[in-house]
Amino acid sequence: MRPQGQGCRGPSLFNRPGRRNPVEPGPDFENIIRAIPVIRDTVGIEICCSLGLINKTQLKALKAAGITRYHSNIETAPSYFPSICTTHTFADKERMVKEVI
Repeated sequence: MRPQGQGCRGPSLFNRPGRRNPVEPGPDFENIIRAIPVIRDTVGIEICCSLGLINKTQLKALKAAGITRYHSNIETAPSYFPSICTTHTFADKERMVKEVI
C-alpha cells in the first residue's frame, strides 16, 4: 500500500467520517474485504480506505484484497494531540502509518 499524501486516484469508497472507533475484525470488515476486488474490477479504479485505527493483520488483509492506499490523518502536533483526540494516542497513529509503509 502507498502511504497517504500521494493522493487517491479513486474515491475513498470505505470512509467512515466522524468515526469514533475503528472497523473491528468481523463481519463488517469481511464484507469490505469481499467488496474491494469486485469494485476494483468492475469500476477499474484504485481503492483508498479510511477505516480508522486498525491492526497490522487488517492492513495486510486490505492490501491482499487490492487496496492501494490507506488514509489516516495525523490531525496535529504530538503535544496537542491529546486535546483533540481521546480514543487513541499520537503514537498509535504513528505506529499504524509505519505499518502501512
